[in-house]
Amino acid sequence: MNLMKRWLQIVTIFILTLSLLAPAAVKAEGQQEGTTTTEIEYEKTVVVNEAELTEEITPPAVDAVIPVNEPIATEITVPNQVITLGEKLEVTINEKDSQEPVVDAIILIDDQASSFKTDENGQASIEFETIGEHKISAEKYSQDSTNTNESNIISLVPVTVVVTSAPSQNIMSEIEVVIGKASQYLIDQYPTPGFFREWTMLALSRDNNSIPKSYFDTYYNDVLDQLQKNNGTLVGSYTEYSRLIIALTAIGKDPRNVGGYNLLEKMADYDKVIAQGVNGAIFALIALDTYRYEIPQVGNVTNITTREKLVDYIVKKEIPGGGFALSVGTPDPDVTAMAIQALIPYKGQADANKAIVQALAKLKELQKENGGYDSWGRENVQSPAQVLVALSALGIDADKEFLKNNGAGIIPAMMNFYDHEVGAFKQSNRINPMATEQATYGLVAYKRFKEGKTSLYDMRDVEFEDDLGNSGGGTIPPTNPDGGNGGTTPPTNPEDDIKPPVEAYKDVNLSITISSSEVPLSTTQIEVKENETVFDVLQRATTQYGIQLNTRKTGYGVYVVGIGGVNEFDRGPLSGWMYRVNGVFPNISADNFDVKAGDNIEWLYTSDLGEDVGGGVEEDNSNKPKPEEKPEEKPEEKPEEKPEEKPEEKPGETPDEEPNVSVENDGKDVVVIGETKDGETKATISAASVKAQLQNQTTKKLVVTDGKNVRIEVPKAMVDPVKLAIEGDDYNLVISAKQEEVNGQTTIDVKIVVQTSDGKTEAIKAYKDYVKVTISAGDIAKDTVLLQLVDGKYQAVPHRIIDGQIVFQTKTNGIFIVSTKNISFNDINNAFNKDEIEFLAKRHVVTGREDGSFAPNESVTRGQFAAIIARALGLQAENESQFSDTKGKWYADYVQALYEAGITKGTSVDTFNPEAKITRQQAAAFATRILDYVNHQATDAGATNYKDQANISKEFQESVALVKSLDIMSGKENGNFDPRGNLTRAQLVKVVKRTLVIAEMM
Repeated sequence: MNLMKRWLQIVTIFILTLSLLAPAAVKAEGQQEGTTTTEIEYEKTVVVNEAELTEEITPPAVDAVIPVNEPIATEITVPNQVITLGEKLEVTINEKDSQEPVVDAIILIDDQASSFKTDENGQASIEFETIGEHKISAEKYSQDSTNTNESNIISLVPVTVVVTSAPSQNIMSEIEVVIGKASQYLIDQYPTPGFFREWTMLALSRDNNSIPKSYFDTYYNDVLDQLQKNNGTLVGSYTEYSRLIIALTAIGKDPRNVGGYNLLEKMADYDKVIAQGVNGAIFALIALDTYRYEIPQVGNVTNITTREKLVDYIVKKEIPGGGFALSVGTPDPDVTAMAIQALIPYKGQADANKAIVQALAKLKELQKENGGYDSWGRENVQSPAQVLVALSALGIDADKEFLKNNGAGIIPAMMNFYDHEVGAFKQSNRINPMATEQATYGLVAYKRFKEGKTSLYDMRDVEFEDDLGNSGGGTIPPTNPDGGNGGTTPPTNPEDDIKPPVEAYKDVNLSITISSSEVPLSTTQIEVKENETVFDVLQRATTQYGIQLNTRKTGYGVYVVGIGGVNEFDRGPLSGWMYRVNGVFPNISADNFDVKAGDNIEWLYTSDLGEDVGGGVEEDNSNKPKPEEKPEEKPEEKPEEKPEEKPEEKPGETPDEEPNVSVENDGKDVVVIGETKDGETKATISAASVKAQLQNQTTKKLVVTDGKNVRIEVPKAMVDPVKLAIEGDDYNLVISAKQEEVNGQTTIDVKIVVQTSDGKTEAIKAYKDYVKVTISAGDIAKDTVLLQLVDGKYQAVPHRIIDGQIVFQTKTNGIFIVSTKNISFNDINNAFNKDEIEFLAKRHVVTGREDGSFAPNESVTRGQFAAIIARALGLQAENESQFSDTKGKWYADYVQALYEAGITKGTSVDTFNPEAKITRQQAAAFATRILDYVNHQATDAGATNYKDQANISKEFQESVALVKSLDIMSGKENGNFDPRGNLTRAQLVKVVKRTLVIAEMM
């Protein structure tokens, strides 16, 4: 479009507008004498008189005047539509008619605003962070301050660009570097490797690099020592023997003679081999086929293992439709890939081949758009590593044949987890040795395939060494892959059966388990010294085996925050570490629990406050010290102290009698009648009462009330002594709410603390659930709201005012202020939902700008959206931001709080893309996640029939239907939902406010 022509159009409209507005403003001043803000009168008058004024004036010819806010037709061009990652893409945007460059247009990548803008030539140089298919478009907003529409003023047809990985030759050179650095990282991590470092041995030995032989010898000598100390028997599942056979074979040590012990004999007992399910069968078959070992005959075993049985067992565990998992249900990529690895030598058999073909199809289906895989709900590097091992063994080039339509592949997806600076791989955004082990041997498997060598687990290229280090003693045993034992192992030297007596060690058995597939330390014997605690043993074991340990000190002892790089809350708000001794979960800190030789100590990671590992309160009746210890110690040492001293000490510190405890009829609430004095309702409950009253499995919460005006509902998990790891029974739980007038304001002080006998207190928090407080406020004003005072600033609190009562929900102790102060903005008088904006502004959920405006028509970014939801739900971050692109930003803590709550996630393991715009379909998904988070049970929404239904992404369709049925988002007047349109700030307020009202949070 000619610029001069367009300028004349703008001037014409401006002159017309002035002529129309002048008499309207005069009229308004005469009619609205009491109004103090003439700007608002001016805007209203324009709207009121616009229709009649336009009727009086003949509009200019169509070809002479074009509305200012009509989008300009533009076009976007790129030199090519297929580029490689790391290559810059030059984008040019011009007006279609005049070919004038479009300056300062914001480039959108996949409908999300980027940091790239066009220059004075209408050009921008774009770099992509991920491979795949990307849509490129642009938007530009008017710089005219009088333009209140603020809509996009350019229109163009987007182009699609495919970003591929680097050429194969570059990938191989990168793999070489990564394997080298990751190998060195593992050596540095485990300078003196021992038993349980089997996957490290596999990764390092199968690359045939220059690692000193002494490194592998150190590992072997420790294995030898472990077997001799335990008479050839290892405690734990039989997959430990399979893993050991694989590692020993890889480093050239014959597992049929390890200090006189034949580990293959352990593979003979079929019932024990499959005791761990399909995982046991898979690794037994892999171990046996590393060197085509024969399965020995063992006299006292009745159900002898055969390859035929193992293959049949694995095939029958296939999930209908293809794929495998540790249990029934959804196929898991890790287990599916490992099943393929085990079945490859038997692909000549029809049933095994069918299972492999179907498993491959399932892996193709499960593959993410970025080429990677999710397992247990989280993308990780281990899953694609296992798939890479399977494909390489099948002769499938993952860099060429196992790609998504957008060009994304497995190896680049793995590299997304690689830290180039450290030279290791990440898990949950942290460097992780186990992830590095699996990723490294996955890349080694691919490298061997490209070099034409045997597969990772086909170790017939290995030469065995004897115990003296002499090589060349190995010959390939007879092979019988179609089933049967294929012969027996030659008898060992009779003298090997005569072993010198082994000195009795004073050991405990220690294991560390995160999940069924993540075991930083299988059951291992650790020497225990006199007067040592569970924590002493853990500390020494983690140091010995190179396992990361993260702890902090509390008023009750040392608290274990993380083991092996997995910390509390990493897997949800109810997750963390617990320990068990001889099957019992003690209720004291680990550094206060003494151990003795023979104890079995387990460190277990729970995702559900112990319920998933057998650590629930209802199972804790045996948490008292062992009968043989307590009855003998207590009466002899202090036969008279407790009865005489305690009653004299306690009355001065706590109420004379235990508060009256009664259980409601529904059996779900434990109700404590507290004492009320000077406006404070308070209950002090002994540890014994807490334990006794919370044992009932149906109990959901502990309620403190004065029976009339105050009710404090505390989630059971928040005060569970077992899950809090509180030492002994020498403490009280104190719950209180105090209402008083301070400086003319009504305040409510809520406290939930643990109080020890020495007077120390420690506040406790609710994580997933809320503490619900109901308190009568008398003749309360209609416009009253409640705010929390934190560090001298007001913060939002989820609350409602119902029949003269304030009902609020909080996750922390604190002081809450009753307020009637109204908040508004100077640009929302014509907003369609002005009342809703002011509703959330008054509650400090949304804020405006320094100039007093709210900008209701402005698009919302991901960072802004996270801040508003976190405020609305009263969420506070427990940890520092894990996203590199939010650190130091005003919304960093809000984003982290929302992430920890599981309501949002990043665009990658360490990025959030906070400045990207939120689309309407994404907002619908956020609304449903909020409802899920507060446990709102929404009914099935049914189908929607928007005109642009086909444009709603499949992953968002259910959310869009739900928000429509709940009248949270109802689409537009033209019948469309506009799923990819940007959400405005005014629309955001509507979504958040209505969602919170439905969830009964406001």
